[in-house]
Amino acid sequence: MWPRLVILLALTFPAELLATKIARVSIDALANEADRIALITLTAGELAKADNDCGVLYRGVVVDPVKNLQTGQTIAFFSRFDDQSGLRIGQQFIVFLNKLDVRSPCRGADLELAHAGFSAFWVGAPYRIDPGAERVAKIPQSFVAVPERFRGQPGHSSDLEISETIWVDGDDLLAYLKANSK
Repeated sequence: MWPRLVILLALTFPAELLATKIARVSIDALANEADRIALITLTAGELAKADNDCGVLYRGVVVDPVKNLQTGQTIAFFSRFDDQSGLRIGQQFIVFLNKLDVRSPCRGADLELAHAGFSAFWVGAPYRIDPGAERVAKIPQSFVAVPERFRGQPGHSSDLEISETIWVDGDDLLAYLKANSK
């Protein structure tokens, strides 16, 4: 009885409602597809003022540019997936940003977080993964694959259903991105 009910329910819902899995992407693909990449310090965040799905409008200052940004530049971008990105004001993140579609109703910025919000890597120093590492980057390894060269320390997010994480040397990751982003 139960298997028939499950099949019946599955057939009555549109496929779009059942497809919730986000494909895993390599760090290289994420970097090459992004329009802008940088280590930023978040300075502000507010709900977008629109009757649509624009999410949260964030502002930040570029600390270490990787692609198409300059040190000290103030940027604004949307995160439509705030729960996944885990952005917090006053903290630093490596962000991969894409241009919004010109038809987007979102106003206040022309950029958004790439890869469904899984492209904001928190940077700080909660763990010493290497005696030489000054800061580390937290990468959601369930959604972003990093090259073998990164000796990461595995970890888990507070909500295991969202993602597993890996901690890597933040400065090493920034250098890698600068050398390999097109």
